[in-house]
Amino acid sequence: MADPKKYDLVQQFNSFKSLDSIYRKFTTERICREWLSKVRWGEVVVCPHCGSIIVYRSKSKVSYHCDECNSCFTPLYGTIFQSTKLPLRKWFVAIWLVINNKKGVSSAMLSRELGITQKSAWYMLMKIRQLLPQEETKLEGTVQIDCGYVGGLLRWCNQKPKSRRDYLRNKVALIGLASKDRYVVKVIDEGNWVNINPILRAYIDNRNTVYTDQGNEFKKINKQLGCEHYTVCHEDKRWKDPITGATTSKVEATWSHIKRHHKGIYHKLPKRRSQLYVDEFVYRYNTLKLNQVERAADFFSRIS
Repeated sequence: MADPKKYDLVQQFNSFKSLDSIYRKFTTERICREWLSKVRWGEVVVCPHCGSIIVYRSKSKVSYHCDECNSCFTPLYGTIFQSTKLPLRKWFVAIWLVINNKKGVSSAMLSRELGITQKSAWYMLMKIRQLLPQEETKLEGTVQIDCGYVGGLLRWCNQKPKSRRDYLRNKVALIGLASKDRYVVKVIDEGNWVNINPILRAYIDNRNTVYTDQGNEFKKINKQLGCEHYTVCHEDKRWKDPITGATTSKVEATWSHIKRHHKGIYHKLPKRRSQLYVDEFVYRYNTLKLNQVERAADFFSRIS
């Protein structure tokens, strides 16, 4: 039987079924703020400074005043909307587009849709991505692991790269882990054991069964982590080991999606903020089974 409290919370997000429903529901800034206040605190407003519930609405009915700490605050305080000069309605539209478009939204496209500058659209997107970090909890069951590289090639003026480091200089290295119902993708400096070791320790332990290819970076998994480790040989054009059943097809599929995500929308993956872009992609990948209403409820549960 479903939890009635959870069901009531999801009901608050029926206005996020489509863009049309957002425009119909949030017609004024006051309606947006009242809705955000109800989502954050329910019927009883709680002071974000001291946690008191002795709170009164100000005369302007836009902010609140706490009698305990004598402070004033709005529903925007402590959220990604704090100090924004953009209407909340535009923020809600941007959030709907980001979490529901499978390929993502570029700042240029968002600026055209909302009628704002590209700089403001980029700022909104980066704020939204900050609320989409990957869970820092252990993966369960069988885990597929693989390293991948995303990015373009350097123009060598008809000269071949002299080393592997030159070839990968313009690419972003990633480590991917895939369990039955969850994905984890992290940005690393290079695909070697020194870089992937702390990430593997954070997400797997000796209770997991690990599948990888025969790359040198994975040779120490069994000895260092104590989990069952099986490999598949891709050099023989085998994508699944006939004896152990080891395969990395599921985690390798993420590289294809990330490359299309990056080439089709952003064209270039900036190394400095690449983890934020990857987190956005992984969030949509891990919430594929949720509908628009449930995904909006999950996102707004992170804002405070």
